[in-house]
Amino acid sequence: MTKRTLQTFWTEDRAAISPLFAVGILALVAVAGVGFDYGRLMALDSELQNAADQAALAAVTQLDGGEDSMIRARDAANTTFATAGSDYVNETRFANDRAGRPITSLTFRFFDDYVDDTLGNEVVSDDNGDQAKVVEVTVDARQVFYALTPVVG
Repeated sequence: MTKRTLQTFWTEDRAAISPLFAVGILALVAVAGVGFDYGRLMALDSELQNAADQAALAAVTQLDGGEDSMIRARDAANTTFATAGSDYVNETRFANDRAGRPITSLTFRFFDDYVDDTLGNEVVSDDNGDQAKVVEVTVDARQVFYALTPVVG
């Protein structure tokens, strides 16, 4: 290359925006991808939280002080919201982990009291169902395999 060619290369500014645009568009696509994946994650979290809340509400309606109230509480939640054949079964629409859409696995813990955001003693035996006043329901976790986040690291 001659000295004149190099001088022309360094002083030419007609296409100066192209490299900036190329770098900028990659950053914008990366940010959009992460935002899309985060939105899916939050939607899945809401689905799982709704399933746990609905099951807990169904279960707590059965805690009436009867000796079999814990058994009835589990049956009410499982039959209504955690049976795949139920019209009211909760489903995850944002999980893509091939675990299935219905949320059918619920875990129950019963307690005798709840004061100042603190759970009381856990009631572990169905024979003590008359002591159960509070129920905690946990649903199994689901996974989301991200679409664009792995591409941008």
